[in-house]
Amino acid sequence: MATDKVWLITGASSGFGFALTRALASAGVRVAATARAPERAHGLRELAAEHPGQIVITPLDVTDADQSRQAIAQAKQTFGRIDVVVNNAGYGVFGALEEIPDSEVRAVFETNVFGSLNVVRAACRYCASRRVATSCRSRR
Repeated sequence: MATDKVWLITGASSGFGFALTRALASAGVRVAATARAPERAHGLRELAAEHPGQIVITPLDVTDADQSRQAIAQAKQTFGRIDVVVNNAGYGVFGALEEIPDSEVRAVFETNVFGSLNVVRAACRYCASRRVATSCRSRR
């Protein structure tokens, strides 16, 4: 694994995002780890303390486009660049389809679809400024 890369991981406070952050930090990779509520991300804060200088914890609610841009900017400011974005934040609603309220389904879409789009857009703007990603631009 290339340890000179800088990764930004959304939803890093639990589940796959936390496991990936832990594995990368253990391998010496620098990680911008995002969480909706960093103050409650005790495990992530402990992990950052175990790997000083490798993990920066950034608040990010992916449904907020401004926070997505701020998270990208903070990672860039802290580490100088971003090489990999893992758009991991998301959740599911379980139950009988006919019993799940529309508001819950819409909230899932806000996070999983439009939230992911916010992060991708913010990352594409950054990558385009570095001239490292041309696939973010639409062809007309």
